[in-house]
Amino acid sequence: MTLSPEDVETVMNDPHEAVKLANLRYVSERQLSIIRKKVGRGFAYYRKEEKITDEKTLNRIKSLVIPPAWKKVKITHLPNGHLQVVGRDEKERKQYMYHPTWSRIRNQTKFFKMTAFGKMLPKIRKQVEEDLLLEGMPKRKVLALVIRLMEETHIRIGNHYYARKNKTYGLSTFRTKHVKTFKNGIKFEFVGKKGKEHSIT
Repeated sequence: MTLSPEDVETVMNDPHEAVKLANLRYVSERQLSIIRKKVGRGFAYYRKEEKITDEKTLNRIKSLVIPPAWKKVKITHLPNGHLQVVGRDEKERKQYMYHPTWSRIRNQTKFFKMTAFGKMLPKIRKQVEEDLLLEGMPKRKVLALVIRLMEETHIRIGNHYYARKNKTYGLSTFRTKHVKTFKNGIKFEFVGKKGKEHSIT
């Protein structure tokens, strides 16, 4: 399915309407009605506290290839639901599995978003230059500095959850120990995504 610019705008602004473009049903997390339970070396599936024995439904669930390590797994009973599965991985991070058609649609919108972002870059860079010249360290100047560093170093922005849980860092979660200043520059030494060590000058 190829989206028109109008369709892309609909997908980005109104997911409820967007799913209709692909003949899907919008499904919220609260509407996921099938629960997975561990039984021996395998799993059993229940809906409204009744064990599912219907082969067609079980085969559909099997085709989703839900990771065995996921916990608190909830599945939609709708084959055409845009959201199919929600669960927690081994690190307790919430994970989602979508209908293949919906995933393809979302991938198309990413392309359009990047195109729009590219058109805005000159304006963003101009604003960054202006904000970096502000006196003191107001919020706008700090944000401009972060954006400039992202562009110059390609360091990820970071996430407070991962900083606490995994001790992995990014620009917004750096500690004093991660930054060393010199007369002619700055050096960043930190552990980033997937435990990879970085040293960037």
